[in-house]
Amino acid sequence: PVSDKPALQKLTETYDTDLAAALVKAYLPEGGENVPLSAPENLRKAYALLERSMKRPGCEAFLQPVDPDEDGCSDYLEVIKEPMDLGTVKDYLDSGAYDTLGDMCDHIRLVFKNAETYNSEGSRIYVSAEEGRKAFDTDLQDILNAATDSALLPGVGDSACAVCGLSRGTLACVA
Repeated sequence: PVSDKPALQKLTETYDTDLAAALVKAYLPEGGENVPLSAPENLRKAYALLERSMKRPGCEAFLQPVDPDEDGCSDYLEVIKEPMDLGTVKDYLDSGAYDTLGDMCDHIRLVFKNAETYNSEGSRIYVSAEEGRKAFDTDLQDILNAATDSALLPGVGDSACAVCGLSRGTLACVA
């Protein structure tokens, strides 16, 4: 069997074992972040995950881009080659720029990594970034654990196709 998780068991009951294993690998590869944001439930969970980071105490400094002049860090763009902030992540999510949950997660991690890279260990911003990163990783793991119980796997626990996420038997369903 692919797994003892209920959602994955349902896949193996619905499809042959090889196909079920391929579907599980496609949707839950290493880290489990390859879930498509084209499915409404996945997008809803992505917004919830981002919102938790944006509202977390101490993360106020990460809500907008660093302004090197205004923020008193004139060398910021020399040290940080790919600036990112949670507000920009939200803008990207709103515009549909992310294909997968992992794409969004990479940018959220970059926000915290940049803050930890630029700021001195032990400083208020460094500590907030470290705590924010750890809390984000915990929140993400909670969502991914729930995914194996059906929430992020299209077609599991409802009448949608496990391959394309659309209602089975419709003309739009590709499987």
